Amino acid sequence: MAAMTTSTDRPELMDLMFAALDHAVGSIAQAGGPMTPFLLCAEGDKAELHRFVAATLEEGVQRAREFVKHVGPQVTQVALAYDGYVTIDDVRTDAVFVEVQAVGTPTSDVFAQRYEIDDGALSEIGNAKHVAIEQPSLFREPGTPPPAPTQRPAPQLVPQPSPRPRHGGLAPEPAPPRAKRGVFGRRRGR
Repeated sequence: MAAMTTSTDRPELMDLMFAALDHAVGSIAQAGGPMTPFLLCAEGDKAELHRFVAATLEEGVQRAREFVKHVGPQVTQVALAYDGYVTIDDVRTDAVFVEVQAVGTPTSDVFAQRYEIDDGALSEIGNAKHVAIEQPSLFREPGTPPPAPTQRPAPQLVPQPSPRPRHGGLAPEPAPPRAKRGVFGRRRGR
């Protein structure tokens, strides 16, 4: 039987994953709260950031998944980052999830970094973990040509749950809605 190749076997893909993870954790630390889902699309040694603002986290993630299916052939790797929760030993904690995939690989891998916010300061809990392998491809199906720019379909607004991992026992859990903040950072509705 052939050995399974994962993203951890590709240093350039791991670099992209850690860049996305660092940006995601930094965004949460700076804002003191939720993060907008984003994609890093790598073209050679450069990566372009795309944010997906939506009414819910699930909608933002779905829009990012739809977007990546239409990237041009110059994109060689992608990393999709989003905020959520993970439960380990019956303890639920905040976590940043990063799904990574390179062109030419049939599946994506998922990494998670747990964190907590205490008195407005973010602290990472442990190291990033490789929580799921062989997840569905982020890219369009092989052999499917990209649509012409004018024929790009509108992103679906129906949230779809992330598939359960085949290994690792951890799965991203969508974050519950958080209180909206007013112009000066105060929570509304108090």
